[in-house]
Amino acid sequence: MFQEGGRLLYIGQNEWAHVNCALWSAEVFEDDDGSLKNVHMAVLRGKQLRCEKCQKPGATVGCCLTSCTSNYHFMCARQCHCVFLEDKKVYCPKHRDLIKGEVVSGFEVTRRILVDLEGISLRRKWLAGLEPENVHMMIGSMTIDCLGILTELSDCKRKLFPVGYQCSRVYWSTLDARKRCVYTCRILVCHPPVVENDLKSMIALEENRTIAHSPPPTADFPDPFESPRRSDTLSPTNTPKLRVYTRNRHPSYPPCQRSLGPRPMPSPGGISQPQSHEIVTVGDSLVNPGMRNIDSRRHSS
Repeated sequence: MFQEGGRLLYIGQNEWAHVNCALWSAEVFEDDDGSLKNVHMAVLRGKQLRCEKCQKPGATVGCCLTSCTSNYHFMCARQCHCVFLEDKKVYCPKHRDLIKGEVVSGFEVTRRILVDLEGISLRRKWLAGLEPENVHMMIGSMTIDCLGILTELSDCKRKLFPVGYQCSRVYWSTLDARKRCVYTCRILVCHPPVVENDLKSMIALEENRTIAHSPPPTADFPDPFESPRRSDTLSPTNTPKLRVYTRNRHPSYPPCQRSLGPRPMPSPGGISQPQSHEIVTVGDSLVNPGMRNIDSRRHSS
């Protein structure tokens, strides 16, 4: 039955269907990209219909005559000698005389076909989904570790190679005939190595751009950390003008007269008159050269 029904197609939520069972259902049609539409609608309808031959639910292949209510499983329709036409019309044995068109004799499907999963209503327990790497199964002595995913490179003539597919099995070793070992088969995508000349041409064609996110400096506020150029400092137009400040050599106030002699000590009973205290500095013009020499000797000692 597996060979007659064709390969299994994944229809979502851990459910699978034979390619011919889905392809010959009444409401299913094939799109230009190889995807089958309304497969889930056919599955829901088939759960409510019973087959004319086996009386089991799941019959989705029905007679195209409007007044006929006969429904079959695909393999049951083959056994009952139903007629299958090229335009995907099916007639039951009672109405096979009404056929107009070319009859299909072979049912092998070798082209790429998949089930459209858009618009599928997920059940609550399948809302989280199931990743392909979490699906593990066994076919005889071979263990399927990962189903992989289908890409554009997976479609080959008469075969599908899912990227990431991995299987393993225990078999006799090719190095020692007395031992058995685990053989692992994995499907990967290998890109061709890049030739050095091609790499240089790719680098030469690249365009490098620098994006500055800071605003450009304005002329009114020069950068304090930027040193001026030598041509700017030496140009006569940029030379700043020096301001000359002159001091008045003839002040309007009279100079203070200071005596060089010792100051008189205040008497105990006398009234001291207020005197101005003056500090004589070394650079003062009133200090004679003799006092400067004494101060210099004191500091040197």
